[in-house]
Amino acid sequence: MSKSKEILENFQTNILFTLAASILNFVINSYFLKKMGVDLLGLSKLFTQFVAYLSLADLGLGTASSYALYKPLAEKNMEQLNIVFSTIESFYKKVSAAILVIGTLFIPLLPYIVKNEKFGAWLYFYWLLYIINTSLSYVSAKYNILFLANQEYKYSRFVTGSTTILSQLIQLSIILFTGSFTLFIMAMIGSGFVNLYLMRKHYMKNYAYIQKTKERNREIGKDMGKLFFHKVGSLIVFNTSYVILSIFQSLKIVGIYSSYLVIYNAMLVATNMIINVITPQIGKYIAEKSKEEVYDLWKEFYAFFVFLGIVLVFTTERTLNSFVTLWLGKDYLLPQGTVVLIMFNLFVNIVRGVTEAFKNGSGYFNDIQIPFIEGFINLGVSLALVKPLGLNGVILGSVASNLFIAIAVRPIMVFKRCFEKNTWEYLRVFLKFTLLVTASVGISWGILTLFLNSYAVTGWKRWIISAAANFSVVLAVSFAMFMTDRSFRKNISRFDFITNRIRRRKL
Repeated sequence: MSKSKEILENFQTNILFTLAASILNFVINSYFLKKMGVDLLGLSKLFTQFVAYLSLADLGLGTASSYALYKPLAEKNMEQLNIVFSTIESFYKKVSAAILVIGTLFIPLLPYIVKNEKFGAWLYFYWLLYIINTSLSYVSAKYNILFLANQEYKYSRFVTGSTTILSQLIQLSIILFTGSFTLFIMAMIGSGFVNLYLMRKHYMKNYAYIQKTKERNREIGKDMGKLFFHKVGSLIVFNTSYVILSIFQSLKIVGIYSSYLVIYNAMLVATNMIINVITPQIGKYIAEKSKEEVYDLWKEFYAFFVFLGIVLVFTTERTLNSFVTLWLGKDYLLPQGTVVLIMFNLFVNIVRGVTEAFKNGSGYFNDIQIPFIEGFINLGVSLALVKPLGLNGVILGSVASNLFIAIAVRPIMVFKRCFEKNTWEYLRVFLKFTLLVTASVGISWGILTLFLNSYAVTGWKRWIISAAANFSVVLAVSFAMFMTDRSFRKNISRFDFITNRIRRRKL
């Protein structure tokens, strides 16, 4: 099977589960808000961010483990594979235990962050359930990392996707028929046990040749030490907004903002499912090819993700508030200026995923100062602006760190370390795609303003027509613009099903 066919099949598997999970997530968020209230929704989202703090306990083990597994699996080096997997297994046992201990020690801080007395003692019980669920996820993580590194993407995605959807269906039933937040969390724990059972069963059947050993891979520990700083930086960048809003604003603001982030995350998941499919392929490609070949592959994927990002973000920005009005009601709307800020961050995070995949696949973890700088820019700007600007101030913290780190510093460092290219080469690529994006947005906006500006969205049918029109225009315009780029054309031609259709039409 060719690589393009394998990628396509994995993508088809992923999109089925991703779409189903995303649709259910929208439905759950809507009924949760209506049946259980905005404060409890805010608490749920806040606890989700707290759980991310506990993930520091793994010290970047997931990324280090994936990188360590690529080579012994590709070379079928059983001795080294035994050592690497035994190291991963040993670390994850310690991480799971650490999650329980650290999470329990965190309990006394809850009243100072969650300023809502109506939860009472239940606040601590809910948090303990979240701790248990998080600890359980690390028990099965080693299996998932092994399967993905061994190119078993379809099985891994089938298990995680199926258990996620099962959990969501049970949660929706709980919301509709009981309204119990305790049972809502228990559904997540139950799906975690099912996931662990299926992962372990597959491992015992297909990986019995892996033997436990007391010898440990020291490189994983070294890479974890470097990746810990990346974890801290990512934590500050992506998991502080709810906490800051809870302390300085209210759980209600957290609940409203989190509803927008449901859509934000749906867009990010849609693009990350492509990243997740190609990441194992990228790791293997880097291990086998020259830096120039790796750079050419990066340019192809970068061009595609900039194109994909602008199409999704432009369409979402123009239709998001009308969607929220129909979905939740006008009481939960954010100003259009706030939406623009959210969409800027979405575009940057879609595009940065490609460079991160190549960076991690190359084993480049030495830039430990960068995540700290990114995190402190984000946190500093957010704390400085949250009182005068409220939610916009917190979002501007992410905008500032994205402009300085994600768009400028990190790609330049990856160019030097992973591709052996200079700063001017990155600036050339960046400016070229900035012009393509600007032209695509400008032309699309002009066309839609001319023909669709007076179109009023009064129901779901009219919203679908509006979304389809916006999507079609920006897709057509952006495709025409990006086809002027050689790397984009080469990426498109990789997919056999597209080239075959073109050839049939010519005949």
